[in-house]
Amino acid sequence: MKKICVKYAMFYNKVQERYGYVFQNRFRSEAIENEKYLYGALRYVHNNPVNAYITNDFLTYKWSSINEYMNEKPEIICCKYKNDILNSFGNIDEFIKFHSLYDNNIYIDTIEEESVNIEKVIQNTIEQYAVKNNLLDAKDFTHAHKERLARIVINLNLITINRIAELCNLSSNRVKMLSKENAKTSE
Repeated sequence: MKKICVKYAMFYNKVQERYGYVFQNRFRSEAIENEKYLYGALRYVHNNPVNAYITNDFLTYKWSSINEYMNEKPEIICCKYKNDILNSFGNIDEFIKFHSLYDNNIYIDTIEEESVNIEKVIQNTIEQYAVKNNLLDAKDFTHAHKERLARIVINLNLITINRIAELCNLSSNRVKMLSKENAKTSE
């Protein structure tokens, strides 16, 4: 990608008779090391046009690779790759349903989008904990519940100790201690 961006920038600058950067930020990438993350990244990419308010339905977005999975004979992706993906879901309908599931992973994005996604993950984690423990209101959270929730959020390793303390209504010192206890038990 770096070579493509550099070559294009050189071409663009020459044609436009200009100098300087063409692209805002450096290209970032992240290794996909297992199937679960691959499928999550695929869902993320396919849902991006909806999340960016470009379209209301990811299936109708003209520039998405989702169209490759829908076509009998894809033009860009390898047929074997397409069939392997679809076979792991059983059929195309299950693959499409998969796109509506919530995903706790944070994928590479702009800093602004990443912070919004982190907040969504944290809020979803808190909501799941509350539902699982039948906690309907903030007043239902006992001190033990707050500490258990803090431990869960600490393990996500997405936000600061102070932010966890704020969300769980605990002191920063107590959250630091819980964090140290978590670290000891994971060794």
